[in-house]
Amino acid sequence: MARARLKPAAAPRAPATPVVTPAAPSDPALRPDLVRIPAGCFQMGSPGSETGREEDERQHRVCVEGFEIGQDEVTVGEFKRFVAATNYRTDAEKNAGGKEGCFVLIDGEGAAWRRGYSWRNPAYTQHDNYPVACVSWNDAIAYTVWLSRETGQRYRLPTEAEWEYAARAGTTTARYWGDDPDQACLYANVADQMQGPEGLSWTEKHECNDGYWYPAPVGRFRANDWRLNDMLGNVWEWTCSAYDKDYGGAEKECTNKNTSGPWSLRGGSWFNHPAMVRSAFRDSYVPTNRYNFAGFRLARSL
Repeated sequence: MARARLKPAAAPRAPATPVVTPAAPSDPALRPDLVRIPAGCFQMGSPGSETGREEDERQHRVCVEGFEIGQDEVTVGEFKRFVAATNYRTDAEKNAGGKEGCFVLIDGEGAAWRRGYSWRNPAYTQHDNYPVACVSWNDAIAYTVWLSRETGQRYRLPTEAEWEYAARAGTTTARYWGDDPDQACLYANVADQMQGPEGLSWTEKHECNDGYWYPAPVGRFRANDWRLNDMLGNVWEWTCSAYDKDYGGAEKECTNKNTSGPWSLRGGSWFNHPAMVRSAFRDSYVPTNRYNFAGFRLARSL
């Protein structure tokens, strides 16, 4: 049951326009484009009146320090360079956690463990400019460690609070484009009216057509007001925060990798219906879990 509507706080003052930090000319293949996000405070979570609201979205005031976050999700091409340089094998390729391969959704209505699927072949056609998927939290952390070593810059995943602050981009509506879910197809790749393979269709969907059944290349849709692409839809994004349904403070921290328990993911994906494609919606998985609808985005402290 949804909580009673909370008393709305005054709208926070929008920070100065974020600045895109371009890739270093000397090393364009490795350093991602980051957007500098000014420090600020916001109402994290959702009001009791928000359609689709879950019980773990307690609205509360959170302040974050300035940080940088990837303008786009990490792509197949970027992850491919990491694997080529390190011979890294992902959790899906190692059958970590006693599961075979990557958990893939391919028929529109159900999912099953499928032998042989991984980031190289997530059960749909992809190119280097698509968001990498079928990567676990462990895989995402391994990528940040390698990239930090190679570039001399300390990359990480965003905290859950940083992620929502960046996704909202100063807005207080359910989505950064507003409250209407059916405007999603201008801004995000989601479950929609698009007909899938063999005439499949979504039963719960946005009443619009974004042109994609599976993930889209990064940056194909309108960015939010802070010039961040695909913060909602396309693929779920791992954060560095442990999941706490009660929002006891873990959302503001990066949790040590040796801590047991699930980590938070945010943003929804290409197969999610309107209730799950909201700035406040949360999900969580254990660090070895991997799906063909989950990837990640980089962050860096200032």
